[in-house]
Amino acid sequence: MASEEVQQRELEAALARFRSLLDRSNIDGYQKHPPTAIYTPWVVVWLMVYQRLHGNAPLSDAVTELFRIKSICLSTAGSRKKRSRPTREATA
Repeated sequence: MASEEVQQRELEAALARFRSLLDRSNIDGYQKHPPTAIYTPWVVVWLMVYQRLHGNAPLSDAVTELFRIKSICLSTAGSRKKRSRPTREATA
């Protein structure tokens, strides 16, 4: 089995363990956030755990991985709707 596959399985196992130990609604209840937020308190804690599991990896690595596995990690969160910004003509 390739090293990358082993790392992927270990990451999935760590995420499953994290999910079983920390209730998302309980953790998210500590700080108000909009329903469309991606970086909820629960997700921020997972990012910190990811960094420690990967030898104090930079936050950018954790965020990159979060978006790679977002279907697993964010599966119970509401889907983030794409918002359009008003153009200058619309605000003038």
